[in-house]
Amino acid sequence: MDKYTIIATIGFTSDFLLRRVFDLGKDSVNEIIPIALETDTDSKTRIEKAFTNIENVLKTVGVNIHPLEFIKIENGIARAREILIRASSDSTVDLFLTGGPRILITITIISALTLPSDLSKRIRITTYGEAFEGKFSINVGTITSFLSLDDLDRKILNTIKNFGSEKVSGLKIVKYLREPKSTVYKKLRDLEEKSLVKSTEKGWKLEDDVKKLL
Repeated sequence: MDKYTIIATIGFTSDFLLRRVFDLGKDSVNEIIPIALETDTDSKTRIEKAFTNIENVLKTVGVNIHPLEFIKIENGIARAREILIRASSDSTVDLFLTGGPRILITITIISALTLPSDLSKRIRITTYGEAFEGKFSINVGTITSFLSLDDLDRKILNTIKNFGSEKVSGLKIVKYLREPKSTVYKKLRDLEEKSLVKSTEKGWKLEDDVKKLL
């Protein structure tokens, strides 16, 4: 069973954190590291009150949750990166971004996208819909790998996508793109190493997270 460290952004309501813990399964949660944005006294008091209510519930069911840390805007990216590096060095990280202000969420996303690839692939961003049922989740390593692709890499991915559910042979991709066979096959191997595509007996297919980026 995978063990997760949840790093959660916290705002005026923390109920979504409780839902996330039980979605993962409380026995799958190694620890929770909550972070909030340093703000005015009244807002800080409201955030602390909302957090304390959830903290008490989680402690009652045996979940290890750290004290709430308030991050300042001016050094927020650096501090969030430090937290992510420590957490992702030891376990798989669920970066839960449903709570908190947009500034905090933006800071946290940027910090995740600037991590080394060996750590970013161990972090998954998750967010829930607040006014509707829904969830979005994607691996940070997939995003950073996708951002580093060149034009031919993207053409290969889109070619595989255009064939729909059909698994596409390397030769079919070569024919479709009219590119040298050796070049396309090398690109496919590189894309597989980045966990963007997968080779099967019947051909090549996209990894699930890549489909969200195309």
